[in-house]
Amino acid sequence: MDPEARKKVLDGMIKFLTDKGFGDKPFNVSAYIKVKPECVEEVLKICAQEVADTQKDPGCIHYELNQSLADPTLILAYETWTNAYTFLDHVVNEHHQAFAKIMDRCAEGHPTYHFCVPSSEALKAFQEKKETEGETKVTENETKVSS
Repeated sequence: MDPEARKKVLDGMIKFLTDKGFGDKPFNVSAYIKVKPECVEEVLKICAQEVADTQKDPGCIHYELNQSLADPTLILAYETWTNAYTFLDHVVNEHHQAFAKIMDRCAEGHPTYHFCVPSSEALKAFQEKKETEGETKVTENETKVSS
């Protein structure tokens, strides 16, 4: 992906995340990247370094890259970030840009991204919504309807 297209994608991601209220909240990212068969070995080598480097990035709560057992050309990324801005810092930093450049050459098509609410945040939002609708929290696993 050329730098201008990458900037457009990143701007869209950050807008999406901030519009959804995750400018200052933790969130998860999963990415699915289909790799050309002739690049699998090279990609697996750089994945190990990308994981080691990214886990040191400020705001990185969790980062892993996995190879699918069913399809060895499919790489799956699972990430958790403290907020949209630390994610952006990661995406534009030097080590990730080097990784992205290799992935651009080795990928078949564009990655598919999914941005998700961590289950603890989803539970908290669900409980807050229910409390405003007349239910009160009893435990994490049950709710009690108020009379």
